[in-house]
Amino acid sequence: MHPRPQRVWVWGLVIGVGIIVSAPPAAQAAMSGVTFGKSGTMSGKVMRGLLNVATGVLEIPRQAWVYALQERQQGTNPLTALIDGMVLGGLKGAFSALGRMGSGAYDVLTFPIDYPKGFGALYNPETVFEAPWAP
Repeated sequence: MHPRPQRVWVWGLVIGVGIIVSAPPAAQAAMSGVTFGKSGTMSGKVMRGLLNVATGVLEIPRQAWVYALQERQQGTNPLTALIDGMVLGGLKGAFSALGRMGSGAYDVLTFPIDYPKGFGALYNPETVFEAPWAP
């Protein structure tokens, strides 16, 4: 075995362990509503971006759930509300997921740039965990 492939393997292992070790605190902070870094800072912008890229797909079940609940509140048959939520809410969620992940990618790529002013978010609420899961 050549020394170069071993070096690549070691670096891959170091990076992988770093990601695994940092993931649980990041997930716990997101679930508890604690923001990453200081809100309105470069570090907050890049961490929000990483979180949105990683969790943007959660918009699909969130939107499906919210859509089904809205249908049910309007008096729709439970089965119809469920099907509408899965189909129409899922479609809405897919577009919301693209928007959230695109906003996250923008935040990651432009984190040193103070735009929007004060390192604000392009997509609100800032993370899928801050979004309401009820209509």
